[in-house]
Amino acid sequence: MSEPLVKLEEVTKVYRWSGVDTEALRKISLEIREGEFMAIMGPSGSGKSTLLNVIGALDKPTSGRVLIKGKDITGLSDRALAEFRNRFIGFVFQAYNLLGRLTVLENVELPLVHRGVPQGLRRRLALKILTDVGIRELAGKKPTQLSGGQQQRVAIARAVVGDPRVILADEPTGNLDTKSGMAVMDLFERINREQGRTVVVVTHDPNVAARTRRIVHIRDGEVEREEILA
Repeated sequence: MSEPLVKLEEVTKVYRWSGVDTEALRKISLEIREGEFMAIMGPSGSGKSTLLNVIGALDKPTSGRVLIKGKDITGLSDRALAEFRNRFIGFVFQAYNLLGRLTVLENVELPLVHRGVPQGLRRRLALKILTDVGIRELAGKKPTQLSGGQQQRVAIARAVVGDPRVILADEPTGNLDTKSGMAVMDLFERINREQGRTVVVVTHDPNVAARTRRIVHIRDGEVEREEILA
């Protein structure tokens, strides 16, 4: 079997507040294969968002290792991790995290700006992605002029414009009504199926998790069980 795209080995994450240690993750071992469409599911406080942050190199484990295609990224500097995230990971958040002063097009271009991509090329790439997610006509609008579902599509476009290997989505339907939420999951499913991108969705919603092909259940910072759906 080929090397997993992402591999966690005995990952523990401990936070310290006011001299008190809280163990958010407890010796988690997990593999994510290229092209997977999977969910990390659990109740509030279970550690699922912390796990996503460790996978996405937003947070470093207290102990254990995170390997990407066999390379241990745990000991990389903050600068090297930022470069890695920009090229390897696309993030989608519940709160969209769009910049209100920028247009939709400018928000989508941001990851390419940080890479130093020339303006003409990044504009063409951003417009193509906006077309792919069905909102090219909104390119000149500001995020405050959009519905929640439209803002999440912009966030997804921003996540995929840099051609990342993995898309990590933290409660991407949490601020949306059921219809808009399922439309967002339709889009993730299409991106996974047609473009072969690995998609990992954190959710507490069983209806959202059921749209994926594997569910990893997290409770009290540990992997409780896994389900293979397809």
